[in-house]
Amino acid sequence: MNKNNLEFEEVRYIYNTPNIGIFESTTMIDELEFASVKDLEKELEEQAIFIRFIPNTFQLEEDSPLSDYVEKGGNGFFVVCKEGVFAFEEDKYEFVGEFSKDNLKRVRRLHIPNQIFVKYDSDIQLIMSGHYEILNTGENELANGVKHKIFEIEIEVHNIDTSEQKIKVKVPDYPGVFSINEYDFLAIDYTEEYLKLLGLL
Repeated sequence: MNKNNLEFEEVRYIYNTPNIGIFESTTMIDELEFASVKDLEKELEEQAIFIRFIPNTFQLEEDSPLSDYVEKGGNGFFVVCKEGVFAFEEDKYEFVGEFSKDNLKRVRRLHIPNQIFVKYDSDIQLIMSGHYEILNTGENELANGVKHKIFEIEIEVHNIDTSEQKIKVKVPDYPGVFSINEYDFLAIDYTEEYLKLLGLL
């Protein structure tokens, strides 16, 4: 399948090192080897011994150390392991497709912790707290000659006439308040088995 026809999905890379153990990363670390999906399966099995159920029920005891299984790559993220790309479906890891570095796209996101106002055309626009993809970065020169970094992001706005639309706005940097994180998106060529599992075939 052509890469341009594939849908990009946000992924997490899974590593297992002697000093840290199993951990996930939003971007690929070239110097490290991926962990095996078997490491993740073993981690889930080991968690089971910490969970205590009320006898004859599916409810957890109040003092159970875990309220639920904590799986890597949950919340809709795919995970990249030594054996390929996996999804966590129905309490187990399902093979989704092969991993290829050629199918990667790296995205930078600006984290805005609190609501802010910016000027858009002649209006003042409210930007909600959240993570926004950085489309462009530039600089503005202030009256005193100091240069200030500017980020261009896209936000959704709601009004009576157009109901919902996306606009591009420029946000001045707030050093020490804003943070920038990088994420990898992967174009996945799904296996037929996985598509059947989702009921798409």
